[in-house]
Amino acid sequence: MKKLIRYFSKIHRIVALFNFIFFGFIAYWTFINSNNNQPVIENIASVLYSILVVLAIISIIMRIRNASYLDTIEQYVNKHAAIQKDNITSYLEFIEQLHADRGIVGVKERANFTEIVEHISNAKNSIKIIFYYGNRFLQQTDNELINAINNRDVMVQLIFAGGNSPLLKEVWELEYDGRKERRWTDSLEIIKKIEEQTNNKKGKFAYHPCNTQIRYSLILIDNKWAWWTPYHPGVDVAETTSFILDNKGDNPILEHCKSHFDKLWFYLVQKQKNNPNDTEQQNKEKQA
Repeated sequence: MKKLIRYFSKIHRIVALFNFIFFGFIAYWTFINSNNNQPVIENIASVLYSILVVLAIISIIMRIRNASYLDTIEQYVNKHAAIQKDNITSYLEFIEQLHADRGIVGVKERANFTEIVEHISNAKNSIKIIFYYGNRFLQQTDNELINAINNRDVMVQLIFAGGNSPLLKEVWELEYDGRKERRWTDSLEIIKKIEEQTNNKKGKFAYHPCNTQIRYSLILIDNKWAWWTPYHPGVDVAETTSFILDNKGDNPILEHCKSHFDKLWFYLVQKQKNNPNDTEQQNKEKQA
């Protein structure tokens, strides 16, 4: 309804609608009254006019959907004469406004651990995490994760790339840095620290190494807020744009992230139960 009202806030669109209704009906009325003795022709005319009305309604609906994006662009252009390449702030504001219906509420060029820690500190039910190895994230948030588990019974689920996985080996080849393997080892030590300091909260902290299905870095809090960084192998994550997501809008990306995480987690749990060889390999990954 809001989109409908916004669409017809432009006078020329009201005139176009009136023009269609008035002149279309006049043409239809004139035609059927000029063929009073031919009911078959009148019926055909009625059917054709009904089809025309349905197509017009569909056209208006499609125009309303497109107009919401066009209006956003028009508002932005009215406010900013042009998007300058050196004015990245204005450009990012435009992107945020344009994609609000997908649940993108912020665009960040650098990880803001202060903001992430704040949301972890306020988590009430669950924290779901995906990353390659995430040592910088874990170094900044390990104590908050431990507090969330021990003091608020928050469930923390963690998926990360196995140290011997083909995925991570290829990533390291693309982003060659002799320190990266050490970073993975550092992350595993922090994960073990979290596990040890929350061992009185059985079932509240769990993690699985994964080989191929890590498409992005994700910190998902209570299924309501997320820090989402799409991966571009060959580009260091620190140089990759991140998005802040919520679960509002017509088709929020957060819901896709949640669905992907839940399906991947279920798959990893079942794989560990059903394949002893994989279970043994995962244990080696955890103890490496």
